[in-house]
Amino acid sequence: MARKPTYEELEQRIREFKEESARRKQAEEELRESEEKYRSVLENMEEGYWEVDLLGNFTFFNDSLCKFFGYSRDELLGMNNRKYTTPKMAARIYRIFNQVY
Repeated sequence: MARKPTYEELEQRIREFKEESARRKQAEEELRESEEKYRSVLENMEEGYWEVDLLGNFTFFNDSLCKFFGYSRDELLGMNNRKYTTPKMAARIYRIFNQVY
């Protein structure tokens, strides 16, 4: 039969849980602030910013890109970037992507 923890051991565990909880809350707050800063920068810049999946479908973009293409967010989400890219530019993007990744 396993021995029961002492009162002091239980108190120590409670302190450890409280400390871990405080660290986790701090990390979550820092992450939230970082995400807000990132979002603010992307939404306030005049240049279009976008991210695509491996097939070239738009997965993330800012409002400036919507304005540039003349589509709403719902229309642009999932649309393929090759619709707007010449074969020459697509080859260049592919080469650069492979150099980076």
